[in-house]
This record gives sequence, C-alpha cells and structure tokens, in this order.
Amino acid sequence: MFQKYCLIILTALISGCVEPFTPEVTNYENLLVVEAFLSDDARNQEIILSRSYPINENRIQYEADAGVWLEEASGNRINFIELDPGHYEPEAGFMPKSGLSYTLNIVTVKGKIYKSEPVIMKITPPVSHVYFEMEAITSDKIGGLDEGIQVFLDTKIESNEPGYFRYEWEETWEFSTPFESFLDYDFERNFAFERKENISRCWQGSFSTELNLATTENLTTGTIERQPIRFLSFRESMLRIKYSILVKQFSLSEEGYRFWQNLKESNESTGSLYDAQPFQVTGNIKNVNNPSEPVLGYFDMATASTKRIFISRHDDLPLDLKIPTLYPQCLIGADTVVTYGNLERFLNIGYLISTEATPPGSGYVMVVRSCIDCRLKGSNVKPDFWE
Repeated sequence: MFQKYCLIILTALISGCVEPFTPEVTNYENLLVVEAFLSDDARNQEIILSRSYPINENRIQYEADAGVWLEEASGNRINFIELDPGHYEPEAGFMPKSGLSYTLNIVTVKGKIYKSEPVIMKITPPVSHVYFEMEAITSDKIGGLDEGIQVFLDTKIESNEPGYFRYEWEETWEFSTPFESFLDYDFERNFAFERKENISRCWQGSFSTELNLATTENLTTGTIERQPIRFLSFRESMLRIKYSILVKQFSLSEEGYRFWQNLKESNESTGSLYDAQPFQVTGNIKNVNNPSEPVLGYFDMATASTKRIFISRHDDLPLDLKIPTLYPQCLIGADTVVTYGNLERFLNIGYLISTEATPPGSGYVMVVRSCIDCRLKGSNVKPDFWE
C-alpha cells in the first residue's frame, strides 16, 4: 500500500499550472520504505522493504537480500525469509503472541542497520456489528450522485482509555457467464462428452488499499458507530449475484495512530504519502548508526478482530434493482450453431461447446470462450467460507 501513494505530490503541486510540465528532480533522497504491520491474521505476516523513488520514475525498487528478524524481549530471534525480492515472511510456525514485546531488525545488503522501538502485540477488541445501508454519494467520476450501498462498522470499547484503530477489508463476489458449457471435447478420440467441471460460475476478490482509521478519544460513549468501511456502487457488477466482505479491525498505539493519521492527512492534502511532504512524518524505525536518516514506515503489531457479512441481490436488495453484467460484450453475437464438420475449427479459434443444437443431429451451440468460461476472470473453486 505504501508505494501506491508515492507518485503524486509534485503532480498535485503543479496541476494548477496552465501548461503542465515534468519537473527535473534534483533534490531526491533514496529512502528505505518499511511496510511492517504484523498480526495473527494470515494476510498480515509479511514485511515489505523497498525504496522511495522520484515522481518521474513510475517504478518500485524493492530492497532485496536484506537480513530481517524480530527479537523478543527474552532475546529469542524470529528470522524472516525472502520469498520474492523485498518480500519477507517469518519462518514456518511463527505466530506473534499478544502481550509480548518485539523489536524489528533490518540489515540491508549494503550493511546499513535499522532497528525499531520495542512494540507490544496489542489485543484488539471484537467488532460489534458490520452492516450496510442504501446510500447515494457525490461522485466526481460520474459527475453527480452515485447510488449504492455503504458498509458500516460498530465497535464498543470496554475501557476508559481511548481506543485507536485501523481497518482493512477483503471482499469476494460470485459471478457467472451468460452461457453455460455442458459439453467438453476429446480431440484424440473426436467426440464430445459431458463436462464435469462447472466453468460458468466463479468468484473474484480484492483487498483494501486505503487508510481507514478511527479513535474514541473525543467520544463520550467509548463506542465507534457507523464507521464507513466500503462503498459499493450499483453501477458495478459485484452485487449482481452475491457479495461478501470480511472486515478486519486492528488496535493501534496512540503513537501509531498519529503516524498513520499524519500520513493520511498528507495524502489527502497533497496526493501522496512518501515523496516530498509538507512536514516530516516520524516513524519508530531508525538507522542505528545514523539516527537522523529518515525511514518511511512504522512497525506495529496487533491481533485481528474480524466479522464477515454476505449481501445477496435476491434476498437483501430491491428486486427491481438494475446491476450491470460483467459481460456486456456477450449480449449479442456470442453464440452460434456449428455443424459437426466445422466443430474442431471453431474450437481452435477460441469457441467452446455449450450444448447440442436442436433439432438433434444439426450440430452444436458454440460460444466464444470469453463469454462462457468464467475462469478467464476468476476462479471456479468455491471459497471455503461461502454460504
């Protein structure tokens, strides 16, 4: 997520000019960027190291071949293994434990040594409620109101101390092709046979990338209510059949919350997080031998509190609601009847068999693959959690 924000500050600053230009970058620092938020959640077990880069270079430079490990207060060391350049995961069997203190250590291939402040693995209170409501928001993209659903979260804090939180989500939706393939074809024996695998019903998914923060420090009730999590427009196809969102809540320290809040405000005011900033955002990771060197990133740890909801178009949304198909190009001219003699030729140019044509013996109904094989856009393996 860090590098997503690294390209736009100078662009934002010059966008008001009548004639845009690409500035020459002369005062640029190649800084270490550390993405290190760890939890007991499977998707938050990775540390990513990279380098900041100039606005006129649209590329990510990962920090490869570094030594990365966590050190517990007891002195126990947990090594992280580089699986892909700049991507480090812990040794098999590691699971951070709440209440324990951990320090992040990094040694780059050039011998620079970085160390974080000790961080205690925080316990995140449970999510009370995740729900959705019909809503219309002003959208610059369409130049008016965009109707859809807004997903909200409520959390009650059983403490007199302020709570600080960060939110992520994982979404999955079911979709289907306009045509279904009931027959497959054996080229060696030259005959069609019943297809055992359903290739017309699939699932897609995506993950949050934006910073979503909340705190109870200015609230009298100690309860976070109606925290916006995700807006889904009816102009998109995700709600056409069935949709699910898994919302994740993570506790932050006050210092961690201030860090992320400063980055969020910087992003909203200038369009970027990690290039030239209007103020210095200080994290908790330092160069051991040169403490004045800026390091972009914040090391933190917390347990994950999660809650999943499903939204069915048939059961939860108005019956007259119009949701676009994922296959608008398939509404006209995607299928054709092919005689037996032309079957293999059509298979070789990208068609699949749907079913036998009528009357029997006249050939097959064939459909261009992009309109009948959902695996081109997703996976036909049903998720374990799907209801």
